[in-house]
Amino acid sequence: MINNQKILLVGEAPGRLGLTRPPLYGRTRQLIMNAAGISENEFDRLFATTNLFTSWQGGDEHGDYFSLYKARPHASNILDNSTHQTIVLVGLRTATAFGLKVTTNQCFKWFKMKHRQVAVMPHTSGRNRWWNSHVNREVAAKFMHELVQLAINQKSQSKGKAK
Repeated sequence: MINNQKILLVGEAPGRLGLTRPPLYGRTRQLIMNAAGISENEFDRLFATTNLFTSWQGGDEHGDYFSLYKARPHASNILDNSTHQTIVLVGLRTATAFGLKVTTNQCFKWFKMKHRQVAVMPHTSGRNRWWNSHVNREVAAKFMHELVQLAINQKSQSKGKAK
């Protein structure tokens, strides 16, 4: 079971080579850790990760196939069964599967969904050029630093309740 004291990061699916790796591994994890200024151990301590799909969804040399029709039930299942109070959706397609119609300009803003805080961040694939801009990386870093602080606060509040 995923630790509900952590903030849940939800991605689309494993990449072509990522079937044996944890969700949101590789480039995604590295970009998040760099933006937040945290180590891999800190990442694992503060965040839980999952994907909408457990296997690579195929595709051609230009990217992966993503079926919103197939993704929506997985997103609904996460919302209905997760005990996480804070969820970050990685990518606009992931957000759309959760029923959020957002643009890149609405990334890093909080929405309420089923009594949870939900935010969206741009997808971290190499095809998404959003991350190439220094200004955009600064926006992401500010959000990720705030997210790390939120995760630390949630963990300390949880420990206080357990005593």
